[in-house]
Amino acid sequence: MKYSLFCAVVLISCGSSLLEPCTVADNEDGTYTLACPDGSRVVVKDGGSGLLRQESEGPGSNCPTGGVKLMFGIDTGPLDGILQDGEVSSTGYSCHGGCTVINNASTKTVTCSDGSNVKISVPETLTLHGDFTVTNSAELVLLNMYDTVEGYVQIQGGVRSVSLPNLVAISDYLFINNSLAQSIEMNSLEFVGTDFVVQNNLDVQSLSFGSLTSVESTFRVFGNPLLPECEVNQLYTQLQNYQGTVDISNNNTTAICN
Repeated sequence: MKYSLFCAVVLISCGSSLLEPCTVADNEDGTYTLACPDGSRVVVKDGGSGLLRQESEGPGSNCPTGGVKLMFGIDTGPLDGILQDGEVSSTGYSCHGGCTVINNASTKTVTCSDGSNVKISVPETLTLHGDFTVTNSAELVLLNMYDTVEGYVQIQGGVRSVSLPNLVAISDYLFINNSLAQSIEMNSLEFVGTDFVVQNNLDVQSLSFGSLTSVESTFRVFGNPLLPECEVNQLYTQLQNYQGTVDISNNNTTAICN
């Protein structure tokens, strides 16, 4: 699938089975903005024969839950109206859930439908050295670039679905408190260096930590009224190593687990 972007066009409508309807706006500075109804957008430099090509993107580090890969470039030759791989000058991703990731040589810009936006340097390693707090969708996408955090991870704010499939280890604590999350999934996480705390999340209904075996201090899942306590107990029993106190209480005690 491809679309031509012409300098003389101020606003055109793009339609496809993947992105429909999206629009392309001429910023009158040599760039165009591709905007879609979910709030995602990308800005790309363009020429008179600039082309956009898009392909499906599976779940992974670019889009945690999959999406659309967007490739931009100029038809430099042969002039066939088709964006060849060698003509691609920049790549972006419109992710399910309303986030767009635009890749440049050394940076990524993540923009999400909740209005959050971050511009980051592409990591040279998969280890984040320092603490990290997630309060919006863009920060969640950023954290998912890493498999190890040398520090703590806090999750708060308005992210409705917390999915971090790439995260394997946190050297300090994991603290999920007063978030609006309905589901929390970190199925690659194996190790938490100090406390594991999920508390006072009024909307959370499921936890999925399929690989977690080691919590080096407190295991506390408390005050989550919709979260089945039997599910929390199942998570606790899979731990092979924990060093501190255990507090599993004030969750949903009436739910039945398989």
